[in-house]
Amino acid sequence: MTWLQRQYLHFKQDFSANQRLRLGIFVIAVLALIYLFLVLDDMQDVLLADFHKLSSQQHELISLEPHDVWQQRVSEQAVHLEKNQIAIWQADSEGLARANLQSRITQYAEMSDLRSFNMRVGSFQPHGDLEGVETVILELDAAYVSDRVLDFINALESSTPLLKIERISIRNGTRNNRAKITILMLFRPS
Repeated sequence: MTWLQRQYLHFKQDFSANQRLRLGIFVIAVLALIYLFLVLDDMQDVLLADFHKLSSQQHELISLEPHDVWQQRVSEQAVHLEKNQIAIWQADSEGLARANLQSRITQYAEMSDLRSFNMRVGSFQPHGDLEGVETVILELDAAYVSDRVLDFINALESSTPLLKIERISIRNGTRNNRAKITILMLFRPS
């Protein structure tokens, strides 16, 4: 018989003979179980709070649109940004920008059969919202035949880079049709 077996037999005999030993072991077992229940209860509160937090995050994530929709939105915004970059005129200097603007307006005016026209180009001013972008205003005074001024306005509105009509005044007369148009150009030095 080994030492461990002898100890077990000795404990078994003492346990069956000694009532206080049985009561003490029972109390120790009960206290150990109570402690175990308290620890598990504390862990349950923490785990339950984590579960509620993760559950609410899951509901938020489920409500979001699928990943491919977000990728599509990113590509749409990239295209929009690229279009806006193209919409801003670029030139090496303000003088070249003015010349390009006057050349483009002259081209549109001749295509639209505007009769005599005069242009005045203002000075460049910083744009209030766009950093590094300047604005310049061109005032056009032109005589036109019938409704050809609408072709000119359409050419301005569809131009790339962008030309924005700020103000327009059209006067129809029996012999003299006149249009006064204020055009805004956005410019970024190259």
